[in-house]
Amino acid sequence: MRPINLILILVLASITKNLSAQNEPSFGNFTQEEVSMKICPFDKEAEAVILLDIAKAYPNDYSLIMERRVRFKILKESAIDRGNIIVPFISVNDFETLSRIEGIVYNRDENGNTQVISLEQSGIFRQKINGTWSELKLAMPGVKVGSIVEYKYQSLMKSWSGLDKWEFQQDIPTVLSRYDLTILPGAEFAYNVMKRSDLQVSVKSIQQEGRVIYEMKNIAGLRSEPYSDAKEEYLQRVIFQLSKYENSYGARQRYADSWSQLAKDLLNDESFGRPINKSINGSGSFMTEVNLLTTEIEKLSKIYTYVRKNFQGDGMRSIYAGKELKNVWDKKIGNTGERNLLLINLLKEAKLDVTPLLVCGRSEGKVSTIYPFLDQFKKVVALVKIGTNKYVLDATDQHTPIGMIPFDLVNTMAFAVLWKNAQPPFLLDASGKSQKSILMAQSSITENGNITGAISLRLLDYEKTYHATALEESGQKKYIKQHLVIEGSDFTVDSLKFDGITQDSTPLVLNFDFRSTAPKTGAYYLVDLNLLGDFKKTPFVSDIRFTDINFGTPISETISQTLKLPATLKPDALPKNITLTLPDRSVSLQRTIVYNSDLNEIQVRMVLLIDRPVFTSSEYPSIKEFFKKMVDLLNEPLVLASKS
Repeated sequence: MRPINLILILVLASITKNLSAQNEPSFGNFTQEEVSMKICPFDKEAEAVILLDIAKAYPNDYSLIMERRVRFKILKESAIDRGNIIVPFISVNDFETLSRIEGIVYNRDENGNTQVISLEQSGIFRQKINGTWSELKLAMPGVKVGSIVEYKYQSLMKSWSGLDKWEFQQDIPTVLSRYDLTILPGAEFAYNVMKRSDLQVSVKSIQQEGRVIYEMKNIAGLRSEPYSDAKEEYLQRVIFQLSKYENSYGARQRYADSWSQLAKDLLNDESFGRPINKSINGSGSFMTEVNLLTTEIEKLSKIYTYVRKNFQGDGMRSIYAGKELKNVWDKKIGNTGERNLLLINLLKEAKLDVTPLLVCGRSEGKVSTIYPFLDQFKKVVALVKIGTNKYVLDATDQHTPIGMIPFDLVNTMAFAVLWKNAQPPFLLDASGKSQKSILMAQSSITENGNITGAISLRLLDYEKTYHATALEESGQKKYIKQHLVIEGSDFTVDSLKFDGITQDSTPLVLNFDFRSTAPKTGAYYLVDLNLLGDFKKTPFVSDIRFTDINFGTPISETISQTLKLPATLKPDALPKNITLTLPDRSVSLQRTIVYNSDLNEIQVRMVLLIDRPVFTSSEYPSIKEFFKKMVDLLNEPLVLASKS
């Protein structure tokens, strides 16, 4: 996915309230095509379809008004809950109010009789979510398969700071999406349309009216997909940022329109840059201990360990400090920004080369390097340089050791907030780290098909971090159920022991015993050699995919197992040795199976390598086909028969 435009700055000074009519049916009037639709022709898997999603946004003095209308149809039973509609809005200080709320549900029975049910006031609710956000909830009446649901409302925001992105795409397909924006007089806005190259967008600028109209049609739904970045960042959308405003008296206010300007604005901000340089009263005794250490890496380690182990989160996410860092130090609690700004402050106090780093986790979105959109960053962390080494430290991360980038930040773009020579965001590379696991199993089967054995599993780099976190947060019992037991099988784990969970420089080693039973078909036993079930099913099943495939880092998975047979059994059919590779050799699988007749045992070795962590959505068909073949081959059973 790439922006179809470079940044386009619109200087629009005039305005008209005469908004021209568009060619869509009026509220409550439905076309024959909408009524008869059974499936969405361009997304046949969809459980529902948005028929239209249109909005007009325009100024009222310095307020922002948006009128929005949404119409959708229920195609499958699984979508009936979509009749419970949620509209989030900014409720802090009554910044945004929603009014003029209407809704209807159109139904048609088997005999062709129609029924239109209006939304009653009793079906309209408002609920506070947190200190900033609330939700408008609409309980639409009589929703069933075949229903067409339509609702509309007006949003009034106190200022244009509430201008948000417009998303053409949702998790279900959209037939028509349009955003009609009239710009505040005297304002300059940057906008960027993000879409797939194979989809069309219409951008119509009417300068004499101060309007821009964005429209897309026939967009397939963006559903949750395995091994993907943040789904929201693949939505077809247009994003905005105010770059300059001039009022009627000629006074001008500029906003960050370059990376250098954004850095300077942040470092001058009372809630970002200023707290970094202000000494924290009460930290003196701790810093005395730090300064007694002789090496920079020792100082870094002591400060980082102390902050992330002794300060708790308050449930709020921010890049800013909403209160004095001394208050955070005293109470040992703060939002994500406060804890990381505190970390940066202490590292700076220790004379270390530290820089604030704005980041956005892989699960939260993608950072565009084209224009300094501040809202695309979700967190501030610390970047420390010691000699030729660089360390990315997140005070809210309890498990990633020093020397490894937090997994959710690997292969993302980060912005270093520097006073001088601030550059566009750069890539955070994993620096040779991977997700690596080595499994060794020794097992035996009885003449009755009962299998017992022992497994030793070594987990390294990010695989260790993941499993160590899961063990500490969920406990052994839940961990075994979620990560070791094969769902739907009789595979049972006993006597789990682990070592290395607290040592950064050693692998995490899990040792446990297991039991299972080989099913019998006639005179034959079918033995499953695909241990632990990581690839019992292929994760890639959808026909349509919008997101890139992002494994985070390279993956190396090795499994070696030996199965001892009783004297009464022998292999009747061995699964084939296999070698699968993609043409560019970025993904490969090798499996060898050998029968040692002297020892009457089966030896299996499997190696899966994924050398490239990111594959584009255009490469999805080849990845999908590879994993389907791989899973089918790995699930092929070993067939044992009686020697007699």
